[in-house]
Amino acid sequence: MRKNKKKIITVAIILCLALSEAVGILPYVAARAASRIYVTINHSSSKLKFVDAEYAYGFGNYSVSYRDKEGKLQSFMMFPKVFPVFVVFDSIKGEG
Repeated sequence: MRKNKKKIITVAIILCLALSEAVGILPYVAARAASRIYVTINHSSSKLKFVDAEYAYGFGNYSVSYRDKEGKLQSFMMFPKVFPVFVVFDSIKGEG
């Protein structure tokens, strides 16, 4: 009985993750969290505030936008599409 309950819970979690991947929730959350960590480590003095994260079809990556203290929009391109946790372009540094 207990073994079946664990299997059902495991299958439910896997289905939830697959569904969230299919509708784009998991990549959005991963891109936002990974970019926040990157911004905190590399640009803590810039006081950047999160604006939006979206999949940029033309680039094949997630684009995450922040606004700096002067109101200027700064963007970071996150890779890969499925689990975007690596910064491939930083608009502040002008490089990947």
